[in-house]
Amino acid sequence: MVSSKEEKHHMPSTTTLILAGGKSRRMGSRDKSFIKWQGQPLILQTLEFARAQTEVIFISSNRPADIYDALGADAILPDPEGLDHAGPLAGILAGLEYGATDWLFTLPVDTPDLPADLLPALMRSVEVNNAAIAVASFCGNCQQVIGLWHRSIAPLLRDYLENGERRVMPFIRNNCADIVEFDHRAKNMNRPEDFE
Repeated sequence: MVSSKEEKHHMPSTTTLILAGGKSRRMGSRDKSFIKWQGQPLILQTLEFARAQTEVIFISSNRPADIYDALGADAILPDPEGLDHAGPLAGILAGLEYGATDWLFTLPVDTPDLPADLLPALMRSVEVNNAAIAVASFCGNCQQVIGLWHRSIAPLLRDYLENGERRVMPFIRNNCADIVEFDHRAKNMNRPEDFE
């Protein structure tokens, strides 16, 4: 079986975007990126996974960029001007507009322990179905921002956000996203008790 790290060399050009810009209201507005789980901050776990998938990695965050300086990401991207704190789609738009690759692979910082074949499976799906978006579903639960996005959808996404829309699911449905099922149980770290 080919590992995801080996298989990435056979994929179209792809950048990873780690979504770390949420307000973390259920965590008392603490930055989840640097909260430790299993002895390591979530952001480092997500970066380790991302580095096995793509060469270029961005972090989407509206926090001061210097807090990420030591992490070695290629860029720290705030939300696009006029779309501050407009949700995860704003971060995805920033990645699509800033990046130079055809595909953007998006990962939330608060979902560790992802399947090793995540990116290869998403890429196979968009290639087979000629789709511009594919998102993961873990044991029947759609993970709306764990996905693969083609840069051609950036203008559509900008229009959607500038018209005041923020919800992810209507956008991906309207753009015929593939939903790729994985036999995997995701751990979403959204509340203090999730870290116990």
